[in-house]
Formats: sequence, C-alpha cells, structure tokens
Amino acid sequence: MCGAFGFAPFKGSVNIALRYHLSNKPEVKASYNIRPTLKALTITRNSPNKGEFKSFGIKATWNEKQLLINAKSETVGKLRTFKGMFEKSRCLVPASHFFEWQKTEDRKIPYAITVKDTNAFSFAGIFRDDAFVILTTKPNSLMKPIHNRMPVVLTEKEEEMWLDPETPTSKLEEFFEPFPSDKMEAWEVSDLVNSSRNQTKDVISPVESSSQ
Repeated sequence: MCGAFGFAPFKGSVNIALRYHLSNKPEVKASYNIRPTLKALTITRNSPNKGEFKSFGIKATWNEKQLLINAKSETVGKLRTFKGMFEKSRCLVPASHFFEWQKTEDRKIPYAITVKDTNAFSFAGIFRDDAFVILTTKPNSLMKPIHNRMPVVLTEKEEEMWLDPETPTSKLEEFFEPFPSDKMEAWEVSDLVNSSRNQTKDVISPVESSSQ
C-alpha cells in the first residue's frame, strides 16, 4: 500500500506549472508527510492540464466511515468501486518521496523512498469529486524487503498518456509494472514520520540502519 508520501520539490528550481504543463499556477508549499484526509496537489487533464488540491482518500460508497486510499492496479479496471474512475477520472499525484514500513519481530521500521535524479515524479491516481486514491502494484527488488506493495510510479511519457482520455485502458495497464529498482533509492528514517503533525524536513532525514 501507499499511505504516506511527500511533495517538497524545492531543492533547486522546479517550476511546477512547466513541469506538468499546467494552465494555472497553484501555490505549492513543501509537504513532507501527506497522510490520508490531508490535501495534496493532483494534476488533471483540462486542455491543458490543471493543478488542483484534493483530499487523500475517498469514502467507500458502502460505508462512509471507511476511507479508501489505494486501488490495486491488478483489479482497478474490474471492481465497480474503481472502474469508472479508472476509465474517466485519472490524475497524477506529484511526489518527491513516499514512505513504507518494514515489519520486524519487534517494530515497524519506516523508510523513505524516492526516484533518483529528479525532484518531482508522479503516482498514477484516480479521483472522485475532490478526493483521490493512489494505484499500487507488486514491489520491485528494492521494495520487496520493505513491503509487498508499492505505488505505481509513472515515467514522464506515461504521465501524458495516463491523463489522455483517448488512451485505451489496455495501454494504461502496461504502466502497472513496478518502476525500475535501479532508478530508485530507499533509506531508513525516524519514527517522526508516524505522526502527521510532523511536517518538517526531519521526517525524511536518514538514520543509521538498525540492521547494521
């Protein structure tokens, strides 16, 4: 699953409007620890694209107290809950990193994971009204020791096709393969990430691995 991520693309100079070919210029502030119910920037196609802030997680239609934050890529085009959104309401979810927890005998160890050599990459997302979920897939070799799922990370070429309403869903399904592990990196972080109140850069600061 993917239940926490961040978007803090201000190392160097990244122009969000140019990066995502936006018709508007949303004011994007660094968010290091985006958790369910919090707002995050999403990119939707609006000839040209538009940046909009939506809530992370949609309410289940069968139980409004249940929040859905992820959709499995293997079934997103089949389940009634997600099928319509997958076909007609796709979005990009910009990120600079995401978090996952490795289960051990006595604790869960948090890791930050990112794509190398970039300040802004994108998850494949789908949305309903003002809320979104992130698609997940099987883990690559980097993620496999940490968790059994990972978010669907798109290349820049795939981003355009993901937003294009004319792209056949059969083509979109090709994007669900795990992002190459050699283009990603992961490091252990502190338990600060466990609270959404912690929103400073400290949540992604590396700590000495407990396994060393």
